[in-house]
Amino acid sequence: MKKIPSCLIFVVLAAGLLAQSPLPAQAPGSDQTPAPKTFQEYHPPGTKGGPMVLVSDFKFYIDKYEVTNQDYQECVAAGVCKKRKSGKHFDAPEQPMVGVINQNYARTFCQWAGKRLPKDQEWQEAGQGTDGRMYPWGNDPPNCNLANYQYCKIGRTLPVGSKPAGASPYGAMDMAGNVWELVEEGGVYRGGGWGSLETFLILLRRYPDFARGSEIGFRCARDGSP
Repeated sequence: MKKIPSCLIFVVLAAGLLAQSPLPAQAPGSDQTPAPKTFQEYHPPGTKGGPMVLVSDFKFYIDKYEVTNQDYQECVAAGVCKKRKSGKHFDAPEQPMVGVINQNYARTFCQWAGKRLPKDQEWQEAGQGTDGRMYPWGNDPPNCNLANYQYCKIGRTLPVGSKPAGASPYGAMDMAGNVWELVEEGGVYRGGGWGSLETFLILLRRYPDFARGSEIGFRCARDGSP
């Protein structure tokens, strides 16, 4: 019987062990992310538009999603909001409302919906929670399962809620990427947009009025708790 070289036996055994060993976890910032959590949605009495989530530690509600084209058109149809066009590639019903948006347009919509624009500090609280995290999902760097930003090379907004793994601690979606968001205080946008570099997605940072119209949107807030 022909003797098998010991070195060959070692190679075969090593290959078998490798095949049975689990793959190491992907490094932070890769596109592998845990399954998204589920969060309770609220429709406080007298409100219109999309569902809200409860920022329970600070006792107010905030829209789960950015205001969509469909939401805004309902306000236009009611004769309250001024007609605006989001432009080609940005006008699907579930894409966020963008365009020449300013505080006045946003305030009018939020008031019609029985809500208001969030204050800058409230926006921060809804995105960050109480643990000082860098991003809505935690401290891991962004990736394209968590946010729509420049690295993803999509070149436009996505329908709201397309990145559920990137939700904030209270369930607010797209608070990093997709569109910059207006707050009550003028001249400051929050959260970064689809064309933003990674650094603009950090929650602690506030940026002045420089974004393009197709990157600017908003969501609404409301006082109270259940």
